[in-house]
Amino acid sequence: MVCPKCGAHIKRFDLSPNCKNCGVHILYYSQEKELARDAKRTELEFAKARVFVSKLKAAFIAGIAPVSRMILGVLSVAVLLCPLGKFYIGIPFFETELSIGALGIYKLISDGMITLLPDFAASGTGGSAAVLAAAAEIFFILAALCILALFFAWILSFTDLKKTAKAQCVIISLAIFFILISEILVCVAFYAAPPVKAVTVYPVYWGTAVIILEFSAFLASNILFLKHIPTVTVSETDIKRIEIYKKIKAGEITYDDLPLPVFETPEEREKRENALAGTSKKAKKTRKAVEKE
Repeated sequence: MVCPKCGAHIKRFDLSPNCKNCGVHILYYSQEKELARDAKRTELEFAKARVFVSKLKAAFIAGIAPVSRMILGVLSVAVLLCPLGKFYIGIPFFETELSIGALGIYKLISDGMITLLPDFAASGTGGSAAVLAAAAEIFFILAALCILALFFAWILSFTDLKKTAKAQCVIISLAIFFILISEILVCVAFYAAPPVKAVTVYPVYWGTAVIILEFSAFLASNILFLKHIPTVTVSETDIKRIEIYKKIKAGEITYDDLPLPVFETPEEREKRENALAGTSKKAKKTRKAVEKE
């Protein structure tokens, strides 16, 4: 064992609390050093946390555009329950009704029909209506995948406000395109395909209108967000603390190389001095009360 201050060798059976070379109290000196390291680490990590919280506020609640984008993003998932169309399958010994939408996809998966639908469309039993309905369902699935990607882009929007907002504009535009293609296929199946008894397709115009309007509103909220990007309010001292923290993580410096506190504004210094003054006053009162007793 060596002295933490002067580095002098301490014998195994030397039970003295003080170093014989420099006289420092070994236990207290180590504790003070560890406490100083913890204080420096806490200061730097809290600065990183404050910057992270500022980015979250700017991305989600700093104004009308972020809040409206958050609400409309949730509604973008909810409106997928609206059907774009319905098709009826009626063949011998089997009859069912499916909607071209989220509920229709769920029913296909839960009933185990999603693997049979391509074979049914390719068999020619339902004619062109079955092929068009299957294609419309596929384009709706692509739109749903776009909304899933949109959700992740929105969750990660605090990482880069501008880039993620642009990505959301592109993704929601693709979703609108896929919804329109899906509705066009439904209309073609209803108006242009010859009527057959096996499959009959009916468009649901109100469902398409609701989805397109909601997606367009979300697109507009992102455009408004891009025009008025919220500012991330971060103090200059926190930026310096984060730079120091990165250097420590990279191994360029250690906590022992830093002063305590690492960075301090005049306001923080005044607050600390007031806290120390208050603590000393309490200690004096306590000491006087003990002496009276």
